[in-house]
Amino acid sequence: MTINEYSVDAIASYFSNEKLFDQSLSVDQWSCDFKDWILKPRQQDKLTKITSPQQFNASINNHGQYAISLKIFLQNEWERAEKENNHGNKLKLAHWIIKDWGGVIRNNPVTIENHLSIADQLDRTITTKDVPLMGIASSSKIFTLKDPKKYAIYDARVAAALNAILKESKHATKIKYFPHIASRNKVIKEFIDNFDKNADFIERSKTYSEYLNLLNKLKEIFKGYEIYHFEMTLFAKAVDLCAL
Repeated sequence: MTINEYSVDAIASYFSNEKLFDQSLSVDQWSCDFKDWILKPRQQDKLTKITSPQQFNASINNHGQYAISLKIFLQNEWERAEKENNHGNKLKLAHWIIKDWGGVIRNNPVTIENHLSIADQLDRTITTKDVPLMGIASSSKIFTLKDPKKYAIYDARVAAALNAILKESKHATKIKYFPHIASRNKVIKEFIDNFDKNADFIERSKTYSEYLNLLNKLKEIFKGYEIYHFEMTLFAKAVDLCAL
């Protein structure tokens, strides 16, 4: 048993109860803040050096729409690099999203190159079922450069947020939980440390494909939304969910 109707219902019920995917509300009216996506001047400058003459420019008045615009801009730049067969720029984008945007400054350049290689092979010689859990918080960031409507970031906050919701389900004993990712955030780390070590977890090798499977099932329920809406919301709500 992996993702089943109990898991999907639990996550969907959370989003419904929070009115996070109410069609009458714009993304910036949801009960969460996407401020973590707002680029700092140093991040913006580094990105501009990579993408010049193209430059990312979006209003910070709507944090949610800003985050989505950034995802689409990065995808367009990835596609431009692919058309120009510019591996160097793809590698620069990979470094930027992991180190500058993601804050993982100690990631080895060789490791990032390996993550990029996996991203390049996706849908060609491998599928998401072949993506290892080790390094997924970094590699999945690169995958979203390729296509944020098809791939989503899986990191410590997302995994913890999912499990925080699932463990409150009335069907908690019939659910498999998502493997946790090490976190530097105090609240998330404490949640992971205190989580039931005997809980039934999804097989590590199946984690990413099952995560995407869940997001796509949610997309079927909440018409008009993309998987990045769910990814963004889980990330934004993680600390609040895990502090309960």
